[in-house]
Formats: sequence, C-alpha cells, structure tokens
Amino acid sequence: MGDQKVDKYFYGGHSLGGASVSSVVHGDPATLESAEGVFAWGAYVDRKVADPAKNYGAPYLTVGAELDGGLARIIRIAESYDQMKSTSLDPTVAKYSYPVVVIPGMNHASFLSGIPPKAVQTSDLRSMISVKSAIEQISSVVAAFMTITREGRDAPASAKSKALLDHYIGNITAPLVEPIISMLTEEGAPFMSSYKNMTPWATHASAMTAGALNDKYTFKLSD
Repeated sequence: MGDQKVDKYFYGGHSLGGASVSSVVHGDPATLESAEGVFAWGAYVDRKVADPAKNYGAPYLTVGAELDGGLARIIRIAESYDQMKSTSLDPTVAKYSYPVVVIPGMNHASFLSGIPPKAVQTSDLRSMISVKSAIEQISSVVAAFMTITREGRDAPASAKSKALLDHYIGNITAPLVEPIISMLTEEGAPFMSSYKNMTPWATHASAMTAGALNDKYTFKLSD
C-alpha cells in the first residue's frame, strides 16, 4: 500500500462472524465512522436496531442462503427483506444502501470451503449448487454492493451493479421470501417491520362469523 492512507473500510463476516461484525460496527462510534459499508453472509442486523435500513449507520448488505439450516434460515432473512421494503427511507435508496439477497440452492456451508463445523453439518440442509457457483454469485453481489457504495448509486459506473442487484432482489429473492412475509403478515407477527398492530385473520374470522348478515348490513371490522 506504500504511503497510501486508508481511513474507510468494508467490514464483513459469515455466520457468527457476520453477526459480530454487524454488532461491533453499529455499536462502536469509531468503527462506524471508519465503515464504508458492511456485508453479512448467513447473518443479519439484530432486532434491537429499529428500522435498520435507516438507522444502522452504514450501508449494509445481507446475503442469505435459501437452504441455510442454521440461525440464518430463509424465514429470518425474509425479515431483513421486509425491513428493506418497509423502511421509512425511500425504497429506491434502501434497495442499494440496505440490500437483501438470497442465493437459491445455497446452504450455510456454501459460504465457506473445507469441512464445516459439526454443528453446521448437523443442522444444515443439503446444498443444491456447487461451492464454485455459490462463491461466484456471492462475489458478484458483494462486488456490486461495493461499487454502488463507493461510486454512488446514480454514478454511470454503478449502472451494471445496480442492474445486478435489481435482478437478484426482484427476480430471485422476492419470489423466495415474499410468500413467507405474506404468511407472517396473516399471522400478525409483531417482530416484522411491516407489522400494523393487527392480524388480517381477526377481520376474516369476524366476516365469517357474521355470515349472511354481511348481505344485509355493512360492518366495519378491525383487530
């Protein structure tokens, strides 16, 4: 590096490492100041950070695996996706400053080479893609995130990177996680960012209970 001074860094990690990095960067002002961005593989921002797309403090990329059998199961990554979609930020900003991507066919161990720890071997689902394919896709997504973060989302140099993230978020991740989010919405899961302090089932059940009375009267139903 010679005499070149570096004062901004991308921090990243996988699994427990990703969770630790996420916590340290957000929780330590000096580290946060030095953060150009953060990427987490098979990890995510802790729930104690409200509206993390707005309040985490640095650009943050979540990369999840469809077949992760650990604590970063797709149902938990769907929660991060919901944070991206329901943030108080402009969604066109959040998609690039807090992108959430799920790689299909990957499992928790697909992020690493060699023999996984025994706990991962016990809980992980079987990967449906090669490690080579997984690493290529992870690398492409992370490189796109870094480019957009460094160059700016409106810079000409970011155009291809934005197109790649748009594809992974809209065409690959959304079909995998949006049915899960719909299920959690019906359930009235209070930990979801999009939670509206009610469950649609309450109004559905009330309408069914009213039965034929719905034909004669107009009911205003609420949870």
